[in-house]
Amino acid sequence: MPNFCVAPNCTKKSTQTDLAFFRFPRDVKRCHEWVENCRRADLLTKTPDLLNKHYRLCAAHFDPSMICKTGPFRTVLKDNAVPTIFDFSGQNKKLHKNRKRVKVLTEEEVRDIKERRLEEEAEANREDEGVEDMEQDTAPPLSAEEQEVREYLRSLFEILLLLGRQGIPLIGHTATAALAPLPAAAAASEKKAAKEGEKPGGGGEGDGSEARARPRPSFTPLSNFQALLEMRMSAGDEALRRRLEGAATNSETLAPETLGRMLDVAASCARDEVVQRVRLFSLIAGEPAEMRGPDPDATGREGEGEDHEPEGGCGVFLPLFARFVDGAGGGGEGAEGSGRPQEELLGFVALEGDGEALAERLLAFVTGACGLDMAKCRGFAYDCGGAGGARHALKMRTAAERVTELHPTAVRTLWSRCGLNTLLAESASTPATQLVIATLGRAEALLRSSPALRLELERTVATSFREDEDTARALLAACRGRWSRRHDAFQLTSDLLEPLKLCLEAACDGGREMRWSERVVRDCLALAETLSDFEFLAGLVVLKNVLSFTRAFGRNLQGGALDVHMATSSVTAVLHSLVEVADNIDVYHEFWFEEAALAAQSLGIPVRVPLRHLRKCGTPEPQPESYYKEHLTVPVVSYVISELSDLFSETHLKVLRCLSLVPAVMGQLKFAADVAEEAAVAEVFRDDLPSPDTLATELQCWRVKWKHRSKGVPLPDSIADTLRLSDVKFFPNLDALLGALWNLPLLNPEEPRKTPPRSTPSTAPSRQGEEADGEEGGEKEAAAAAGDDRHHNNNNTNNGGDRDDADEDSGNSADGDSCGAARNRLQAYLRDTPIRHRCQRLAVLYASTDARHDPDAMVEAFLKLYPDTR
Repeated sequence: MPNFCVAPNCTKKSTQTDLAFFRFPRDVKRCHEWVENCRRADLLTKTPDLLNKHYRLCAAHFDPSMICKTGPFRTVLKDNAVPTIFDFSGQNKKLHKNRKRVKVLTEEEVRDIKERRLEEEAEANREDEGVEDMEQDTAPPLSAEEQEVREYLRSLFEILLLLGRQGIPLIGHTATAALAPLPAAAAASEKKAAKEGEKPGGGGEGDGSEARARPRPSFTPLSNFQALLEMRMSAGDEALRRRLEGAATNSETLAPETLGRMLDVAASCARDEVVQRVRLFSLIAGEPAEMRGPDPDATGREGEGEDHEPEGGCGVFLPLFARFVDGAGGGGEGAEGSGRPQEELLGFVALEGDGEALAERLLAFVTGACGLDMAKCRGFAYDCGGAGGARHALKMRTAAERVTELHPTAVRTLWSRCGLNTLLAESASTPATQLVIATLGRAEALLRSSPALRLELERTVATSFREDEDTARALLAACRGRWSRRHDAFQLTSDLLEPLKLCLEAACDGGREMRWSERVVRDCLALAETLSDFEFLAGLVVLKNVLSFTRAFGRNLQGGALDVHMATSSVTAVLHSLVEVADNIDVYHEFWFEEAALAAQSLGIPVRVPLRHLRKCGTPEPQPESYYKEHLTVPVVSYVISELSDLFSETHLKVLRCLSLVPAVMGQLKFAADVAEEAAVAEVFRDDLPSPDTLATELQCWRVKWKHRSKGVPLPDSIADTLRLSDVKFFPNLDALLGALWNLPLLNPEEPRKTPPRSTPSTAPSRQGEEADGEEGGEKEAAAAAGDDRHHNNNNTNNGGDRDDADEDSGNSADGDSCGAARNRLQAYLRDTPIRHRCQRLAVLYASTDARHDPDAMVEAFLKLYPDTR
């Protein structure tokens, strides 16, 4: 149906002009301004909703600076846009025959209408002010003591927020005790002075010692929190000065229990700000981290004073993230929020007990401390890396299955930042595969902690592959990143094994010449010994060959909507290939063992059974080929088949098949999908749809719309682009369905970035140093690199191996990713903070980038929980 412009004397019609037509705003004040500027008397009695639904103004009546073109087919107005360009010179005789003549208001009539409207608004404001005054009169006024308590608490919360935002520990780097009271002698002296009626400090009247008459509290010099307290008092914070200067001991004024409660409230307020933005969500368990303090209970409150009690010790905790669409999804006009997926840190759960206990603890935290409804949870994913290896992966798998069993809508899925091959390799429980994963982690940590060693490895690679520049280029790129997280990690490691072994041996020989630090030489010796173990080599070859069947499949899972949809259709083929391998395991194992034996022969590694097995069994040594078939090849193949079958269940595949509603995917399928089948698949999200009964009809209209689109109109190729369409609001079921699907952790929240290829590296060692990255510009010469290596190692002994470098192949890089900001900040906090100084609640404050962190709200929440605070 065509749109007409309602402005007087305007003959614009949407079918006869390229001008954009705009609805009247629903905001009452702005709508009145539009109507008054139009000077149409018949519009004065209509409501803003009716005007927004049936009336339009063309772009000719707006100043060009008020109009924004957001795309080739989308034009919007600025939020403060008001029509100002009209022709009131007289009735236009060229008006359409079906349009009736309307009365145009004169300037005097418009002025009277504005005056009446302003008087009505002023009267309404006066009534509102009267109601507020009555509410204030009924509320009891705060006493001087209560006001002083609030100011004091606000100052303390501001200090805690500063510590949290900047990632500063509560205590110094060598302190282990709680907030220290005054020495016993000083405390006894003050008690005696108080009994005798004298002022604390021992100064009598008339001795001219006002400083001793008003003593300052004694602080532990190494406490960062106490240092900030003293700094604020020195800067003139009267609330703190009045409370603390008259205290006999600091522990009586601010006990560790009180500080623990304040930290609980601060973290809870930051978490509540996140929860308020959540409609539908998915849970993501991150990489385990060592933290101080006991486990939060079901109410979400950690042990009070845990940051000051060394007896609590350290434990392994699981960071828990919530992924949700900010703005509740949907792309229609007026949608609040960014409409993009966000991943925010909720808190930490202790990684104790078995998988069942972990699941119960996790659900108690989500529903208790966070107040989230698990009926709104649409997915559960986890990162299998970090401490624990296969044991942690098995525990997380059991916990995920338990969560899905209790809440079927929480589909177990992958995390977009953890590749499929990475998950399969790290969760395999055979000793050989765990040895491979641990060795790759040690190698990466060593290269990151020693830039000079990495430069030496790059030169060795360039020399070894002088005649194969393509392989040299791929290996050099792997050396600069975390290649163990790539989809082709084990293929790269196989190619890199010989240069890496030569580099380690060169570093060990160079240690006698004091070229490398003692730590680097020691680590190189240990790593070279592991690389010379045939068990490592056999595990590497088996992982390389088995996971080659899932490499392309896993890469598609981390791509765009079209790639993920293609991956869902190839699950059956991948499983069929792996089942064929299992059925012919003798043949495949023979080829793989022969490959490992040839590689061992070229590297000078003896082919033998692990000594661990011989000591354990005490039987005659079995044949290596039969041993590795029974203890490596068969278990790995069986596990991969089982894990893929469980991970990509029928429910999970139904959810992913909903990506066929993205227009680009429909176009790839030639718009030939069965609407009835799509409606059946979409039944997974039936509870999220506003009108489930009309879904099939709506999907048919959606397909026809894109199949018969105008020439030159592009097909949106992602959920984000689809939800940003202006007319998606006319398909409410599809809008809700894609919004719910967008919460799934498997889907990449950012568009796949096309990085330009690196310049072709020279295979000559002399050129390699000249073409190093900018971060290595100062290491072009071997002598300078060795010297820098010794200096670098001294500064990175504790945390040098925790950095998260960019991964060019696995897709888990989050540099510049707004969705992964909380994860990146948490990793920075864990990397830069010693273990015994880590605080779970300060970590939540540090990772909460979008929270307002309002200290007044924290004061109110604290007094509500603890009304007897004085």
